Amino acid sequence: MTSISSISSLLSAAAQTSTTGSSSSTSTSTSSTQATSATDPVSLALQQAQKRITTQIDATIASLSAYGQLQSAVSDTQLAASKLGALTSGTSNADVTSAANDFIAAFNSSVSTASGMATTAGSSTTESRSAARVGRDLDMALTGNSATVQALSAIGITRQADGSLAIDSSKFTAAQQANPDGVRSALASLGQTMDKTTSAELGAGGAIGDPVSALADKSNALIAQQNAFSDAVKQFEDNQAQSSSSSASSTSGAAGIAGLYGGTSGFTGYGLSAYLANS
Repeated sequence: MTSISSISSLLSAAAQTSTTGSSSSTSTSTSSTQATSATDPVSLALQQAQKRITTQIDATIASLSAYGQLQSAVSDTQLAASKLGALTSGTSNADVTSAANDFIAAFNSSVSTASGMATTAGSSTTESRSAARVGRDLDMALTGNSATVQALSAIGITRQADGSLAIDSSKFTAAQQANPDGVRSALASLGQTMDKTTSAELGAGGAIGDPVSALADKSNALIAQQNAFSDAVKQFEDNQAQSSSSSASSTSGAAGIAGLYGGTSGFTGYGLSAYLANS
């Protein structure tokens, strides 16, 4: 599973690469304009390919950020659920109350984050579906067992219309005084169920685990491609500067860049060869 700290590192690296790429694109445009005409096909191809990579990096940053927020919320819910699941007869009433309130706050945050991500304008279809799945799974873990729902209601914890949880503090306190073991048992059962559900969402095959892992791989690949592109542009510009003929430079540069970004190099999908061919 890609951790939250890993997502933060990826976001930082991707953002830096995107900014560097934009600066490189501007530099490339200026340098190429000085060396060749504004309509030179190689110069235009370089600019278009650079923009394409930068656009994909920006989209990946946005997706990672959205998933990072959801992952953080669900991770907090998992931690709170595991504490509920570990309640025993030796746990004090104060600690039981604290664990219950902490879980409800974390659970409600997950529900709110998932709902917002599922309905936010601009979210990708994959993000919306993943968030909606998380919301459904959390709700099913909460309501799937009627005995658990009844036990929670009896101690003052109820599901609201928006899927969140609310606690009646007076009813909860009274239940603890009348039947403390029953309160701990109801909460422990809920915690164990939620722990399993959230672990599944965060792990391999989960609604959060799989897309985050895929986005992390994509981010790393784009960063590597951006760096390789910058090196190729530098080489192209050096060749232009050393060439005694503008036309010879353009032909040589086009062949060199196309060779780096076509064939078996792994960069075929970024369209530089196509830009050159269609120019």
